Amino acid sequence: MASQRQIRSATVQALYAAPPESLARGPLDEQVLDLLLEPLRARESQARARALLHLQQGRPQAAAALDSLSRRLPRLQAPADGRVAAELQDLLRHEHRLHEALDQLRRELKSNAAGRLPPILETCRTENRESHRAAGRLRAAQPSFPDSQSLQRDALAACADLAPFVERAAAALATPAGRRPEFRGVAASESDIATLTSEVRDCLAALAGHLPEIDRRIDAAIQHYRSERLDRVDRAVLRLATYELLHVPEVPPAVAINEAVELARTFGTSDSARFVNGVLDAIRKQAAAASNSSPA
Repeated sequence: MASQRQIRSATVQALYAAPPESLARGPLDEQVLDLLLEPLRARESQARARALLHLQQGRPQAAAALDSLSRRLPRLQAPADGRVAAELQDLLRHEHRLHEALDQLRRELKSNAAGRLPPILETCRTENRESHRAAGRLRAAQPSFPDSQSLQRDALAACADLAPFVERAAAALATPAGRRPEFRGVAASESDIATLTSEVRDCLAALAGHLPEIDRRIDAAIQHYRSERLDRVDRAVLRLATYELLHVPEVPPAVAINEAVELARTFGTSDSARFVNGVLDAIRKQAAAASNSSPA
């Protein structure tokens, strides 16, 4: 599950990336969201690649029987008979491409190059699907000559051995992930992505409705200059924390301030943490004073 700190961190980055006026106009820019989700999507790709490789152990051996059948192709009396030869060659081509892509996955995982995994996983998905389709066409062929009939029979027997691997690969590459134990890491990453996306969108939408008030509070606390002149990181952190202080009662003020200080340390300058702490403490005191002075 995505942590509250992850959600706050992503929200601050979104506030930094999006022009302030854009928050009031509509939903978060998809390009901004994609950037925020990159670390989680990289983790999902790694988990998916590991699950796929685990479930495809033994597939080359199962496909080897098909390879051995290709030596019989030149002896066919009529190569076009029932399209057996063509479909077997097509099936072999997709299996070879899949095996190459699986080898690529292994190398990229060893090099920890998560950013290169998604297109390789997509190649695996495509080649696995096309291998399955070629096997279906091979099954549907209706050869007339004995050599073609014999080749089809032996090829379909080899396809039967290959079928469990095709099914497992499809499950490993499906979205959302299936319920097999091997998919726990993928499912956890998918859940984190969904949670983070929903929470950031909801938080930004709620914050946008209070943005003028939030900026007035910040202006009143800093006094010397207006919030639009602040460092963009400091302003993003202050906006989120001020929203939590004023409008999210389930977050204790001390937690909102402490989290903001940590975010300022992570994303801001060397002075950001102290500055953010001082501004938010002033806003907290102003809010507390206003609450105490309001009639019961």
